[in-house]
Amino acid sequence: MERFCRRRRAVSPKYLAALAIVLFVSAALAGYYSYGIQASGTTATSSTTTSSTSTGSSCVSAPPANGARLTPTTFGAITEYTLSANRTPAGFAVAPDGSVWFGEWGLPGVGHLLPNGTLTEYRWPYPDSSAVSLCGQETQIWGVALWNGTVWGADNLYSRLVSVNPATGQTEEVNLTSGIFPYTLAVGAGDLWFTDNIAPGTIGKLTPSSTVVQYYTLPNSKNALSEYILFQNDTRAFVLTADPLNFKAALYSFNPSSANPTFTPVGGNQTLYEPSGIALADGGIWATEHSASAMAFLNFTTDRWTIYPTSTVPYVPTVLTYFDGSNGTAVWFNEHYSNRMGVITGGGRYLTEYSITNPPLFNITTILENYNMVTMGLAADGAWFAAATAGIVGFVNGSYSPPFSIATSSTSLSLAPGGSTQTDIRYTGNLPGANLSLQFEDNEFYNGTAKLLTFSPGTITTSAGDSSFTLTVSASSSIVPGTYVAAATVTNGSIYRTVYFDVVVT
Repeated sequence: MERFCRRRRAVSPKYLAALAIVLFVSAALAGYYSYGIQASGTTATSSTTTSSTSTGSSCVSAPPANGARLTPTTFGAITEYTLSANRTPAGFAVAPDGSVWFGEWGLPGVGHLLPNGTLTEYRWPYPDSSAVSLCGQETQIWGVALWNGTVWGADNLYSRLVSVNPATGQTEEVNLTSGIFPYTLAVGAGDLWFTDNIAPGTIGKLTPSSTVVQYYTLPNSKNALSEYILFQNDTRAFVLTADPLNFKAALYSFNPSSANPTFTPVGGNQTLYEPSGIALADGGIWATEHSASAMAFLNFTTDRWTIYPTSTVPYVPTVLTYFDGSNGTAVWFNEHYSNRMGVITGGGRYLTEYSITNPPLFNITTILENYNMVTMGLAADGAWFAAATAGIVGFVNGSYSPPFSIATSSTSLSLAPGGSTQTDIRYTGNLPGANLSLQFEDNEFYNGTAKLLTFSPGTITTSAGDSSFTLTVSASSSIVPGTYVAAATVTNGSIYRTVYFDVVVT
């Protein structure tokens, strides 16, 4: 899918959008610390900062902002800030004071946005201006981290890690071994870790005492890419790998404090559709399935995965969940194709999704060309997100209370193949005169489409207010016995509220 943009060198987001459309059609047919950094500084290496080149006047990058005040746009739970043209934000690191650092491909460098909307940007040394041919894509920064008193970014295009010192404004480069292209960053056990998005699967780390990078080769990594590193504590971490050609994924645990860590498989042989992010919550790990419309949960007690469908949208069959993060009680994630931010609460019982456009976009070409949702970063109460090609950095407020909700009278239903059963669906809302649409999904198929389970009545339109109705769930005689996760969703087109319940076929 479109995430393969990071597999290529200097690829245009517009080209990627077109590529994504082609891949989407084929699939349909086949089944990111608040510091007073100086806005300019000297580099700690011999590299020379070079101004942007461009293909035309519209592509000339604006000078770095130094304390500019951005005017926010707020609707519902969403607040958005629009950057200068051709910035292409991606990758987040959130500070305890609520400020956020993010990568900017077209600067190139990092931006620092304060809670009051004040933005300061810091340009990186740029080694090869002759390579720039497209707006907003002077490098690719997918990972940003706050470590050892500095702000670090993963410069994927130039195979290096770059830092900005908050006290002096200096930048420092750590060049990586040839063929290593850093992707996501993680801080744990006192060190800075990174993944590599080129096979064979490798991860690396920097320690505070040395700029010598240590590399670790992952098991069974001939065709696999390392995707994400997650720390449970200083002695237990997880690394996610994925083979994008064969849709095979593996999750490993390891001791990050060990000089020679052993990578142990976790989670068995469950098929996951190109997972790209992991988060700890609810006694296990939540993984995004980027090539699906789903979130996957690994229960540490049972060592088994459960697949939770997201709600669907009318213009694309897969929403492409991308990255996630959790504060322990809520699991936030972004949806690439549907341009929504989602949050799972109640221990996997409820899902709320927010469109990041107002009104929501319903045309796939418009979404991919002009918004292009890519990364997110966890905040204390909510999450930050990047609408890359729109040049927007946004925030979804976890304290926002949606104006309507949905619930079921049963958390689990049982029926036999060819049989049916019933439960009550209740919804509430305080939007007088507004209509709420109801829809259903389940985890039979990767895109959330219900095939062998049917829900009656199907998609209906309800009036806002408090109401309930009886839902009939039927199973095809050919369905394989097992436990399926079903989802009932009520939406006004901008907000989607979902309740999950099990359907046990015996």
